[in-house]
Amino acid sequence: TSLLKIILRLLSDHLTRIKEENPGISIGDVAKKLAELWSTQGSKDKAPYEARAVKLKEKCEKDVAAYRAKGGSGKSDAGRKSGPGRNRKKRISLVNLCPV
Repeated sequence: TSLLKIILRLLSDHLTRIKEENPGISIGDVAKKLAELWSTQGSKDKAPYEARAVKLKEKCEKDVAAYRAKGGSGKSDAGRKSGPGRNRKKRISLVNLCPV
């Protein structure tokens, strides 16, 4: 699991409360508060966040595999016809397929 994904889920769950308790808090201080919160939680409290991160990772891998199976390899368009007659497809970034 990605620690970043866990932290972002923790942030989404606690940001409003942290801002209400600390008006005018900077983003750096919010990160410190989240780190304190995470370090003080037991494994029972951390488990839902870790489980969500695992599920999100599995979904992301499945989505990327489906995207690649449909021909989305992420390779460049080098060598293809360019200019006004070219059929331009909107490129999808693999980053956008994997929400955090």
